[in-house]
Amino acid sequence: MPNGMVDRRPRRESIWSVRAEVRNLYSWLFTALMLAGSGYIFASGIAKTLEDFWGLVATLSIATATISLVTTEIGGSIMVIASWALDKRDEWREKRRRRREERRQRWEERRQEGRREAYAEWEAWNTRRVAAERNGGDFDEPPPSLEGPGVARP
Repeated sequence: MPNGMVDRRPRRESIWSVRAEVRNLYSWLFTALMLAGSGYIFASGIAKTLEDFWGLVATLSIATATISLVTTEIGGSIMVIASWALDKRDEWREKRRRRREERRQRWEERRQEGRREAYAEWEAWNTRRVAAERNGGDFDEPPPSLEGPGVARP
């Protein structure tokens, strides 16, 4: 509409509203149900006259539109719920992955600490051994256990 002109046509509102993401599904479902229903009306011989046929098709179109709308809305709701559930699953998996990584890091830190303690024990033992050799004394202390600190030695 050019600038300055007013649109005097009445505004229209849609009675049936289908979300954009399910519009194609709605169209295919409506078409399939209409074709199947019309085929049934025609093939079954329920309608004796053309007037009866169109009356039944009119009723069928309202029923088909309703069924298609309800089906796509329920399907859309299921998709929303499924999307939420998948998001929750992904959050849970991410938390689990983080916990596993934290446990692995703590384990690695404890392992490194154990190594440092073992190296310190061996270093101290070796220092005592070298000092005893330098002073010409006997050194009969057994080496640190390879099984870890605090383990009784034979």
